[in-house]
Amino acid sequence: MIYVFKNIHFAAPPVGDLRWAKPAPPAPKSGIQDGSYGPICIQAPFKGPQLTGPSANSPFGQGLSQFLAGIPVPSLKPASEDCLFLKVYVPKKAIENPSLKFPVISWFYGGAYIFGAKDQAEPVLPFYNGTGLLQQSGGNVMFVASNYRVSLCLTSPSTVLLFPLLSFSEAKAAQAT
Repeated sequence: MIYVFKNIHFAAPPVGDLRWAKPAPPAPKSGIQDGSYGPICIQAPFKGPQLTGPSANSPFGQGLSQFLAGIPVPSLKPASEDCLFLKVYVPKKAIENPSLKFPVISWFYGGAYIFGAKDQAEPVLPFYNGTGLLQQSGGNVMFVASNYRVSLCLTSPSTVLLFPLLSFSEAKAAQAT
């Protein structure tokens, strides 16, 4: 058996004074969180070359055209700047015996810092579902998938792309040296 803990906030939304700052802890929440809230980070969809002909008029055709042209594919899930969430897969024996230690696989999706999410195409295409890895390991690992800022929320100014773990002022200082 595998337990899945969905949409665990790992940082406050990067808005306002937090825009170019180091991540801040999320605000405490009272009560039980059921994991249903967890939008993906804002993506960068836009119209581009129509490589699929007449089918480009459908949402699938537009997405396929964008993908073939190397342009970000639109998301089918709600997006927000409040998107810094984890999904954690835990084997049953870790819950039953918390003193056991397990290696943790941290998965960061691809997408060229432009698009993607920890659960972008679920449930249709569960690309970043940790169930298979836990099963293959015999329940001897934990799996964590996380969202991170992409698109315009990450790439402006461009120095942040070069130093994605630094604040804007730290990136500017590093660039100057």
